[in-house]
Amino acid sequence: MQTQEKIAKRAMILSALVCRGFIDMDSPSEVEELRARLLPWIDSMGAREEVEKHEFVALTAPLGTLETQTRLNLVWVVEGLAVIAWGMGRYELHDESEVADPQAITQKLLFLSDKAKTLFEDDIKDMERLQALYEHSLTTLKETHKLVQNPATFTEDLSAKNSIAIERVRALKWLLADSGAYSEVDMSL
Repeated sequence: MQTQEKIAKRAMILSALVCRGFIDMDSPSEVEELRARLLPWIDSMGAREEVEKHEFVALTAPLGTLETQTRLNLVWVVEGLAVIAWGMGRYELHDESEVADPQAITQKLLFLSDKAKTLFEDDIKDMERLQALYEHSLTTLKETHKLVQNPATFTEDLSAKNSIAIERVRALKWLLADSGAYSEVDMSL
């Protein structure tokens, strides 16, 4: 399993990425100050060394310049963040048929606050629950993946459930791994 420190830093980075994804389409004059705070906050938390290259690019890109797919990917990261926050005991995990509330999760993780350093004290203790959620999420992903590929069964709700399952599985695989970058999690079914 990842170390307590890596988990806390990943939660901070994912919080910033989710924020970045959601604000990209807002008026730059209204949210530029917020965008400009993301990387300095990560630095102040001592998490910069965990920021992956593509994450750094997204965090520093001018507002309104992210490609549509990049922005959508950043928004969906909230589902992985929800799993990590749940594992840390800071968030009650929502049903997999509904999308996570990014503001509720980031608030529980003390986003953009100096108090977020308390995340380093959190420990994921219940490996059995984590493993059970992984197995359930992987089963859901396999089921939804097949259905999403078929035009006869495709729906927007099913697509959302598939995206939720993808991000949950990614976060759970990363949490359960001994090491490695978040983006390098093997997502092959």
